[in-house]
Amino acid sequence: MPRKKVIKMDGNQLRKVRKRQAILKAANQLFIKKGYQETSVAEIAKAAGASQVTVYKYFPSKLQLGRAVAIALIEDGYQYYGAMLVDPQLDFMSKMKKMMVEAAQESNTLSPSFYRLLVAEMRGDNGDHSVQRSYDRQKAAFWHRLFEQGRAEGKIDDAITDRALMIYVDMYVTYVQRLNGKAKDSTVLDALHADGEQIIQLFFYGLIGDVG
Repeated sequence: MPRKKVIKMDGNQLRKVRKRQAILKAANQLFIKKGYQETSVAEIAKAAGASQVTVYKYFPSKLQLGRAVAIALIEDGYQYYGAMLVDPQLDFMSKMKKMMVEAAQESNTLSPSFYRLLVAEMRGDNGDHSVQRSYDRQKAAFWHRLFEQGRAEGKIDDAITDRALMIYVDMYVTYVQRLNGKAKDSTVLDALHADGEQIIQLFFYGLIGDVG
């Protein structure tokens, strides 16, 4: 197996990376807790210890910053749960329960306006599909590995194909993407967000039939 190339950065490059990370972290915390619409770039700059000019240097618009936060959430989630998948101390059911509980907790922390931004970005409403591509990039490999363990431990019927399981996994995203942004659909989105914990529980119960 070829060695992974190590990229060395000089002091200036490292400072830029750290500053960008600080801005992303500040935006993440404010968007999730206070809300995307309710948070100003000035507040993000202050929390990151930067000027507004510096924020716009890394992220030309608030929308692009929100998009970057959404992508970081997806990639961090795949990294976190990916490490859980290879944990030999956890059986399939333990992994499913952990994912269900933590996903519900994460859903409860999202402010309504940031949730609406996530949905809009997943649908490409703002003319960019980077968030959807980030979600899709590791999706199949992640779920396939989990399904394999479920079958090996007798928790998922061998007769159920990965294709069928992935259709089920994607049903929530597909449903949300069908909404077209009208006022009545915004009301539906608010209801989906409010009921996020129950929807997540139904998803996991439906996937394996029993998490008891």
